[in-house]
Amino acid sequence: MSQSTRAGSAGHTAGRPPYVLNLFAADFADGDEVDLGHQLPPNGLVEGGILEVVVEETTATTKTLSIGTLSSESGGDADGFDAAVDVSATGKTIIDGALVGTLLEAVTAKSLSATFGDAAGATELEAKLTLWIRHEPGAGGYEANVN
Repeated sequence: MSQSTRAGSAGHTAGRPPYVLNLFAADFADGDEVDLGHQLPPNGLVEGGILEVVVEETTATTKTLSIGTLSSESGGDADGFDAAVDVSATGKTIIDGALVGTLLEAVTAKSLSATFGDAAGATELEAKLTLWIRHEPGAGGYEANVN
């Protein structure tokens, strides 16, 4: 499963470090949404993010990755942070979906999820998802669930 860390804080949201998830082809089933096992904070606001493809996927037929909140949860949006990001080449993509800038208080679903377009043939993908999240101290806090 994905691994997460809290990275350095220079210049980021109110001195808070970004939330970083490492994603690998082996984390995904074919075209199925995967619960990444990480909870977004209540009263949080995802201010932005970057999906960096470190090792591109060349074997899968559909080489896309969508990031969102778990659709099986009430109000979940499987591609709410970004939909069908091309992962066939290395590089960085700014996360700019509908949930970016939305107060999570209004969103019931808080579990991060990802969907790989064609994971059955995927063997190579390595990507890093970085999210900048602001939240009110004492309002439920931030659950990092670091693996």
